[in-house]
Amino acid sequence: MLLSACGNAEESVASDDESDDPAIEAPAPSEDEADADAAAEEPVAEEPEAEPVELIYANCGTMQAANTAQTAIPEILGFWEDENLAVEEVILAGSGECVQALDAGNIDVTITATPSLASPIAQGADNLVAIGAYVVGNIYTPFVPAESPIEEPADFDGSTIGVGSLEASSVPMFVALLNSVGLDRDSVDFVPVGFSPGEVSEFLRAGRIDAYAQHDGAQAALQEVMDMRAVTNETFENVGFHVIFATRRDVLEEKREALVGLMRGIAKGVVVARENPEAGVAMLYQQWPENRPTGVADEDLISSGLSGLVARLENIQPVDGLLFNGTREQMSSHFEVLIAAETMPALEEPMDSFIDRFWDGSLLEDTNDFDADQIAEQARSLVVDDFLQ
Repeated sequence: MLLSACGNAEESVASDDESDDPAIEAPAPSEDEADADAAAEEPVAEEPEAEPVELIYANCGTMQAANTAQTAIPEILGFWEDENLAVEEVILAGSGECVQALDAGNIDVTITATPSLASPIAQGADNLVAIGAYVVGNIYTPFVPAESPIEEPADFDGSTIGVGSLEASSVPMFVALLNSVGLDRDSVDFVPVGFSPGEVSEFLRAGRIDAYAQHDGAQAALQEVMDMRAVTNETFENVGFHVIFATRRDVLEEKREALVGLMRGIAKGVVVARENPEAGVAMLYQQWPENRPTGVADEDLISSGLSGLVARLENIQPVDGLLFNGTREQMSSHFEVLIAAETMPALEEPMDSFIDRFWDGSLLEDTNDFDADQIAEQARSLVVDDFLQ
């Protein structure tokens, strides 16, 4: 009873104390504070993702291992997706067709041979423009069988020259070599023999052609099956600037950032191909399985494409610290060769004025703005078999 009474007394005291104190009420929130609290409770709406920018991008001719950096690697490794691009890749028969499609508005951008763009611009096609130099080295050095009596360019007089096709850029480039020693196109016969190293070697061994004039990748593949040697001179070897990025000026204005993204993805592709060329070859055949060489065992598939890719990468080099850059001297030398070979009409304006119309290098700083070391590290982690499933 005592414990109960004491307990009740304490509760009574506490109750009395609470009843004697005046009620303390928190001040009502201001209207601004109430709005802020309500806003804090509402979920934050996510920014809608921007729609990918569409680009129609053309490459010219058969896609071989040498082409992997410009077509397969950026697509498969997501470099273009990272740039918020939706790239539609199309393959056209040759450089001339690529430039015609560009001029007609059927594509937005292409990698093409320099003569195919220079000639129409020289004839007044002012909406076409080069925005980068993909290959700055000379990729068109001709080769002859090791035992051939042809020792120097003058010895080509009266010979038969095999080329991939009569429309190939190797034809005017070979004529430029002839011009350098006082010969002309009529000094030789050109025969289309394709690009297959097996078939080209048969033409050479049978004596149906005396030399093969084609790009570096095809020459490297041929040297895998036949002992060949180059025939050239210093004048010809100094001619570079053979392959370029081309677009229209309206596309350059409307899709400038997209063009940077496309080229930056390809620049990253070059880094990957240098660091891990085996994976680069594998990605080419994943992207374009119809171009896998026939009659080549799976275990030999990668090695069969390596020589062409390595040869091409030797001719893709930075100029003044920037990939895809070119100098006015390189351009001028190349155009003079084209004019002498009658592949490009004689200019009716100073060379500097023509180059101003032909070239816009304003995208190149941004194109090269990426962490090359990080891309190289990614390349080293790639496994060839992952792309050949």
